Amino acid sequence: MPATWKRQRDPMSAEIRPIKTLAEEALAKSYAGAKATLPGGKEIESRRDAAFRQFESGGLPHRRIEQWKYTDLRTYLREAKPLAGAPDAAALKRAQTAGATFSTANARRLVFVDGSFAAE
Repeated sequence: MPATWKRQRDPMSAEIRPIKTLAEEALAKSYAGAKATLPGGKEIESRRDAAFRQFESGGLPHRRIEQWKYTDLRTYLREAKPLAGAPDAAALKRAQTAGATFSTANARRLVFVDGSFAAE
């Protein structure tokens, strides 16, 4: 190529930057605010950060991603709700009796009260 020719940028290799929705921005802000208080050791923190980096680069799944074409979270999740707070004593007490129907089942139970895991 002669020195006088200028290299032109290939128009087919344009940089694509996804536009973040309000929900994606709110989720990122919530994660940044809660990150220091989340449970788990260094390995969990590392995995959580890796998952969040993936979320930051790709955003919420949408219909152009084949596996998500019928569950377009970008469309359904217009706004992000705040993170759930710890349940109060009354909610924990109601949760203890709410699972009585399944107490005879030979299975493990995970109990979430108002969006928070209740180990007790």
